Amino acid sequence: MTTQKPERLPGGTRVVNTNDGEPGRIDGTLGVDGCGRATTYYVETAYGREVWRAGEIVVIEQN
Repeated sequence: MTTQKPERLPGGTRVVNTNDGEPGRIDGTLGVDGCGRATTYYVETAYGREVWRAGEIVVIEQN
């Protein structure tokens, strides 16, 4: 079975950073590649708003 990442995660999606296990919620898309796929996101965490790369994100709950 093959799974594909969506082109962009919607705001409010609960995620975890693969580098440090920090949880957060997608707050918006910052950067996209030439194919329209998100490359970086604004993520709201317990420490404030951060920028995470798409490759660092694991979705734990999607709206």
